[in-house]
Amino acid sequence: MKISFDPHPKPATPPEPASAAPRSRETGFVDLLERALGTPPGPSAPAPAPGLEIAFRRAAPVPPAAEVCDRAEEILEGLETYAARLADPAAGLRELDALLGGLERRCRGLVSLAEGLPAESGTLREIAARVVLAVESERFHLHRGDYLAA
Repeated sequence: MKISFDPHPKPATPPEPASAAPRSRETGFVDLLERALGTPPGPSAPAPAPGLEIAFRRAAPVPPAAEVCDRAEEILEGLETYAARLADPAAGLRELDALLGGLERRCRGLVSLAEGLPAESGTLREIAARVVLAVESERFHLHRGDYLAA
């Protein structure tokens, strides 16, 4: 079997006759999208009725106990991020110190929120105190050099 090279290959589809109507060109993305979705072109959305007003109400205040819980959860998630970076050998001490510094700033806010809780919220205050203690102890361990490579 002999294979020969044809310098003028035939087109894959036959050309359209000259008498056929020319193809319509898309004028933009909207036309192309409407054609793809099969929707007839036209106004995209009805205009809103005149006088339509939207009013936003103030959000309900967050109870202090819920705010303390949210802040404590954010700090614990930050500690998880810190632990992941601590396990990474490419993480530098400055980066780790900056992470703990941000967590300490959040802890100051948590302490002030926890102090404003009612007296019957003793358990929540204790949880907040333990979260703060965890951040402070990690800061102490980092500054003491417990995580330096031997």
